[in-house]
Amino acid sequence: MAEILRPEEYRRVDETIIEVIRKNLVWVNLLQPFRITEADLEISWDEYSDMGAAKTDMFMEDMAFDNIAVGNRKTVLLPITHKEFLIRWRELQAARRAGRDLDTANVAAAAAKVAEELDRNIALGNSAFGISGIMNTTGILTVTGADFGTAPNAYETFRKARDKLIENNINPPFIAVLNPVQYGELDVLTANDNNQRRMIEGNFVDRIYYSDLVPAGEGYVIATSKQYMDHATLGGIKRKLWIDQDTQNRKGRVWGIEVPRIRVATAICKMTGI
Repeated sequence: MAEILRPEEYRRVDETIIEVIRKNLVWVNLLQPFRITEADLEISWDEYSDMGAAKTDMFMEDMAFDNIAVGNRKTVLLPITHKEFLIRWRELQAARRAGRDLDTANVAAAAAKVAEELDRNIALGNSAFGISGIMNTTGILTVTGADFGTAPNAYETFRKARDKLIENNINPPFIAVLNPVQYGELDVLTANDNNQRRMIEGNFVDRIYYSDLVPAGEGYVIATSKQYMDHATLGGIKRKLWIDQDTQNRKGRVWGIEVPRIRVATAICKMTGI
């Protein structure tokens, strides 16, 4: 029976997938993981509203059970995102005979398509499966900022977003995701020649990312603690290869599952007008 791939060829495929993941995943890497398997068909979690203030009395007799955080139980299906690829047998044999590395361009292209869609699932959800993403879930906070192209507008807008989250009892760590244009404008210097990016990172957020999924003039500051949100995940992009018995071509598939579980929508603050 013909071998599917040699060990060094499998390594080449896996290295290609890892490299693509590293370059293409943004939103997926923001949240802490909740591990699942392909055998899990659905997942449930509680979406919480605000909890009322604590009580102070002598004997703990004023028990306001109507003032607790209310969890809205949500259950969604776990769709698999996949893409198939092909390694032709003649190209495989030619690479082996010449001692060349296996050409994995087809693998890279398939992995990139899967990574792109998985990232979109975290940012924007998937309406076909009733999944809301970070950018479009109901109940997020909003602040209005000013054009990041003029300093110190970025600094002041991030301060407003940080303060808005803290006012709503949301605690750090915070991260931010911007449109690439606004991300570039963070390097506009203030009147005192201070770099706004360095002033913002460390003071208001731990790190700032950029994504084409964010519309121009918008940005998001997000509290990433697991108590607020995480993501159901296989732990990366998986792969499988097999031989087409008719053609002897190596066929393959890459796949992944990424579903955001947003428990507290007010842990997300959208910045507009920037």
